This record gives sequence, structure tokens and C-alpha cells, in this order.
Amino acid sequence: MQDKRRVQRTSVLKDAKIILNNHSSLFDCTVINLTNLGSCVNVPSSAGIPNSFALSFDRACSSRRCRVIWRTKNRLGVSFG
Repeated sequence: MQDKRRVQRTSVLKDAKIILNNHSSLFDCTVINLTNLGSCVNVPSSAGIPNSFALSFDRACSSRRCRVIWRTKNRLGVSFG
């Protein structure tokens, strides 16, 4: 499979939160890799996670808007913005 990323991502294993419904729903996830343009996020199940959400690295104090570019059963590829 050809890598179509514009920027090489840095491998990380960082706990994060997916924020839905204006902070009324939080889901634990793990960021696998990261750049300023996007990320790969490991989740228990991608079912039910919408195509846009917020991602927080600091216990939902601040967040980045994300748009899902691709998904598998347990992973999401997202772009920021």
C-alpha cells in the first residue's frame, strides 16, 4: 500500500480522549502516530464514532477538531482542522 501522507508522522503512544456531543461523551483512545496535520488513533471499536469529532490530549481541557479520513475496526486515520 502506498503512503499518501504529505508529512511523515512521528510514532507515539499517547493516551487521549475522543470528545462527542459538546463534551457530553468521552471515549478513551490511544494516539499511535502524529503530525500537525493528522494522526492515527487506536480505539476499542470504531463503530459509532462519527466522521468528525474533537480529540484531546489533556483530559478534555483543550481539543483539536478531527475529520476521519479512513477507518478500520479498531483504528481511525484523522486529519486536523
